[in-house]
Amino acid sequence: MIKEINKLLGKAGFQIKKNIALESEKVYYRNTIKCLEDLYNYRCTQFKLNLNEQIIGIVFSKNRAMQLHALISSYFYYTENVAPLKVIFTTDNEQHKKSYQILKEEFSTLAVEFICENDFKAQLKSIVQKTEADRIFFMTDDAIFLDEYNLSNVLKFNPLKTIFSLRLGKNINFSFTHNKVQGLPKFKSLILNSQILYEWIWKNMSNSPDWYYPLSVDANIFSKNEIDIIIKYIDFNNPNTFEASLQIFINVFLPRKGVCYENAKYVNIPCNIVQNDFENIYTGTFSVSELLKLFLEGKRINWKLYKGIDAISIQKSKYDFI
Repeated sequence: MIKEINKLLGKAGFQIKKNIALESEKVYYRNTIKCLEDLYNYRCTQFKLNLNEQIIGIVFSKNRAMQLHALISSYFYYTENVAPLKVIFTTDNEQHKKSYQILKEEFSTLAVEFICENDFKAQLKSIVQKTEADRIFFMTDDAIFLDEYNLSNVLKFNPLKTIFSLRLGKNINFSFTHNKVQGLPKFKSLILNSQILYEWIWKNMSNSPDWYYPLSVDANIFSKNEIDIIIKYIDFNNPNTFEASLQIFINVFLPRKGVCYENAKYVNIPCNIVQNDFENIYTGTFSVSELLKLFLEGKRINWKLYKGIDAISIQKSKYDFI
């Protein structure tokens, strides 16, 4: 009987191996349905309510003190009306631990808190639940900010309707992660504080990977309460599996509008990898150990050199140091 059932289930991508596997699938689908119900109910009750003017940023980092230094430095340098940051970090050895201690000392006067990871899911869940901010964004440690912008502009948009992205702009016509040229949306221009912003619909961009990815953990702005709801129902143990699990609910977010600046304000420079969950593309220009050695020698990435340079070129660039 099990063999015959598996033939049918196989067409849908499922197989019964033993009772515990079937029960696990049941739990997964129950959780997914319950989460969708909670998201729908929250949206119905909160859609027209005003959100507070607070926002928080959460940064994920592993063994990348050098790159994290560039991200935090450029964020506080270029961002007007900054949001406080919480950095969840983990390290593999004492040298890396030392590098993060140096970072904490260098940034002691800024609104950034370093949290040593011991249970990623529990710690992220706690941060999200406890924050009073109604908006939240995530960042990864291999990114930098490129020029000036006002973070308060994102507060003009309700994330239940519009997902503001700092990683996108009219200059993002090539997807580094998919190694392909991508088309740009048919934008609607918006004027806010004498500045032009650009609006599109996420779901209309299925052939353009970056423009069809609202649930990115790279500087997209979300409703804190929606993220809080989702975290309760998904399984993950690190930033990569967290982002992957968020995609279960992508169809809830695709119908929303997106908004960005003319040029991307935030860009990843993937010169190395620190995880083995996914085969991400990277340039290989510097290894983690090479950057650690340079950092402990007092070198820092000269991130100011990137101002005015096209974001796509920056992704493939090699760091200069000061």
